[in-house]
Amino acid sequence: GSPMLPVVGTQVFRFKEATEKMSLKVDEKSIIRIVSEPADLSNADITCELLQGSTRIATADSLGQLLAEVQPGSYDLALTPKAKSPFLVTVGLATVSRLKEDFALQDS
Repeated sequence: GSPMLPVVGTQVFRFKEATEKMSLKVDEKSIIRIVSEPADLSNADITCELLQGSTRIATADSLGQLLAEVQPGSYDLALTPKAKSPFLVTVGLATVSRLKEDFALQDS
């Protein structure tokens, strides 16, 4: 089974550049969930993309939520707000093998 426990973390992003990037590295097939919430509701528009190199893997919906299944590798999360307003960004990460183990335990 997977030794990695699911991880969830939230950070406030203040944007100095038009786009800010955060690097992620996963060692096995995983599920990533990103939620981008505006600190100022009058500036709620943000583009959130998960990239592997120059390839776009996933893009958030109009509410700033992104969900993707990813293979082992390195990724960048690119956040581009329409206005330079802070956002609360929550990242959730769980390996597929750990999720399967957890679901199997619920059934026993």
